[in-house]
Amino acid sequence: MILEKQLIMTIGMTANNWEVTKEMVENSIGTFKNIPIMWNKKSEFKNYNDENFNNYEKLSIIGYICTEPNIQIEDNNVYADIFILAEYSDLWKGKFDNWCLQPSDDKKSFKLCSIEVF
Repeated sequence: MILEKQLIMTIGMTANNWEVTKEMVENSIGTFKNIPIMWNKKSEFKNYNDENFNNYEKLSIIGYICTEPNIQIEDNNVYADIFILAEYSDLWKGKFDNWCLQPSDDKKSFKLCSIEVF
């Protein structure tokens, strides 16, 4: 099922002490299409530098950010249209719990790798 204007990210300081700015989000929007939304069964924050992220990702996908995501930035919130598989619709609570980013070398943008829900 497609859900419009869902909270996928907040702009500000990350848990890893890296500041995500509005300019960085605007420079990175092209990486948001078809990004997986994953269910973190352990309900805990992860540092994806410490594990093989690709294997974890394949086991937990419950949806994705739409191909035409209609990204909207309002205040410090980033919204997008998403698709959630019907059998996992109860896991999506209208917002993200965590996300995985890969910063660019110059730190002016990033690649969005996934959105997480607990």
